Amino acid sequence: MKTFIITVVLAFYGFNIIAQEKTAIKEGNWVIVSNIKTPKNSTVMFYNDKQELIYSEVITNKRLNIEKKRVKLALNQVLKKAMETEKVILDKNLVITALKTK
Repeated sequence: MKTFIITVVLAFYGFNIIAQEKTAIKEGNWVIVSNIKTPKNSTVMFYNDKQELIYSEVITNKRLNIEKKRVKLALNQVLKKAMETEKVILDKNLVITALKTK
Protein backbone atom coordinates (compact mmCIF):
# COMPACT_ATOMS: atom_id res chain seq x y z
CA MET A 1 0.00 0.00 0.00
CA LYS A 2 2.83 2.34 0.88
CA THR A 3 4.59 1.73 -2.43
CA PHE A 4 1.33 2.30 -4.32
CA ILE A 5 0.88 5.74 -2.72
CA ILE A 6 4.50 6.67 -3.40
CA THR A 7 4.15 5.57 -7.02
CA VAL A 8 0.97 7.61 -7.51
CA VAL A 9 2.54 10.71 -5.93
CA LEU A 10 5.69 10.40 -8.06
CA ALA A 11 3.66 9.82 -11.22
CA PHE A 12 1.53 12.89 -10.50
CA TYR A 13 4.66 14.92 -9.83
CA GLY A 14 6.24 13.69 -13.07
CA PHE A 15 3.19 14.60 -15.16
CA ASN A 16 3.11 18.00 -13.51
CA ILE A 17 6.67 18.71 -14.57
CA ILE A 18 6.01 17.72 -18.17
CA ALA A 19 2.90 19.91 -18.36
CA GLN A 20 4.70 23.11 -17.38
CA GLU A 21 5.40 25.56 -20.15
CA LYS A 22 8.97 26.36 -20.97
CA THR A 23 9.76 30.02 -21.42
CA ALA A 24 11.47 30.90 -24.65
CA ILE A 25 14.84 32.39 -23.90
CA LYS A 26 16.14 34.53 -26.70
CA GLU A 27 19.75 33.51 -26.88
CA GLY A 28 22.08 33.12 -29.74
CA ASN A 29 25.64 32.00 -30.11
CA TRP A 30 28.80 32.84 -31.96
CA VAL A 31 31.34 30.58 -33.63
CA ILE A 32 34.91 31.37 -34.66
CA VAL A 33 36.21 29.41 -37.64
CA SER A 34 39.96 29.52 -38.20
CA ASN A 35 42.78 27.43 -39.59
CA ILE A 36 45.94 26.23 -37.85
CA LYS A 37 48.08 27.29 -40.81
CA THR A 38 46.62 30.80 -40.83
CA PRO A 39 45.69 31.65 -37.22
CA LYS A 40 45.47 35.39 -37.91
CA ASN A 41 42.64 34.89 -40.38
CA SER A 42 39.30 33.81 -38.99
CA THR A 43 35.59 34.10 -39.60
CA VAL A 44 33.20 34.98 -36.79
CA MET A 45 29.63 33.87 -37.33
CA PHE A 46 26.67 34.81 -35.15
CA TYR A 47 23.52 32.70 -34.95
CA ASN A 48 20.11 33.39 -33.42
CA ASP A 49 18.19 31.05 -31.12
CA LYS A 50 16.89 29.13 -34.17
CA GLN A 51 20.47 28.54 -35.36
CA GLU A 52 20.03 30.84 -38.35
CA LEU A 53 23.02 32.89 -39.44
CA ILE A 54 22.37 36.55 -38.65
CA TYR A 55 25.85 38.05 -39.04
CA SER A 56 29.24 36.97 -40.31
CA GLU A 57 32.54 38.83 -40.40
CA VAL A 58 35.98 37.90 -41.70
CA ILE A 59 38.83 39.01 -39.44
CA THR A 60 42.27 39.29 -41.05
CA ASN A 61 45.68 39.96 -39.50
CA LYS A 62 44.40 39.50 -35.95
CA ARG A 63 44.44 36.37 -33.82
CA LEU A 64 41.32 35.96 -31.70
CA ASN A 65 42.06 34.28 -28.37
CA ILE A 66 38.66 33.26 -27.01
CA GLU A 67 40.17 32.41 -23.64
CA LYS A 68 40.57 36.12 -22.94
CA LYS A 69 37.70 37.75 -21.12
CA ARG A 70 37.96 40.91 -23.24
CA VAL A 71 37.41 38.96 -26.48
CA LYS A 72 34.45 37.02 -25.07
CA LEU A 73 32.86 40.22 -23.78
CA ALA A 74 33.28 41.95 -27.14
CA LEU A 75 31.79 39.00 -29.04
CA ASN A 76 28.87 38.78 -26.61
CA GLN A 77 28.17 42.49 -27.08
CA VAL A 78 28.14 42.10 -30.86
CA LEU A 79 25.83 39.10 -30.47
CA LYS A 80 23.48 41.18 -28.35
CA LYS A 81 23.41 43.93 -31.00
CA ALA A 82 22.81 41.40 -33.74
CA MET A 83 19.98 39.76 -31.80
CA GLU A 84 18.27 43.11 -31.23
CA THR A 85 18.04 43.91 -34.93
CA GLU A 86 16.36 40.55 -35.77
CA LYS A 87 17.56 40.92 -39.37
CA VAL A 88 20.61 39.79 -41.26
CA ILE A 89 23.28 42.46 -40.85
CA LEU A 90 25.26 43.25 -43.97
CA ASP A 91 28.63 44.97 -44.48
CA LYS A 92 29.46 46.16 -40.99
CA ASN A 93 32.67 45.71 -39.02
CA LEU A 94 31.06 45.19 -35.65
CA VAL A 95 33.60 42.70 -34.29
CA ILE A 96 36.68 44.75 -35.19
CA THR A 97 35.06 47.87 -33.75
CA ALA A 98 34.14 46.08 -30.52
CA LEU A 99 37.64 44.66 -30.14
CA LYS A 100 39.32 48.03 -30.72
CA THR A 101 37.16 49.89 -28.20
CA LYS A 102 38.15 47.59 -25.34
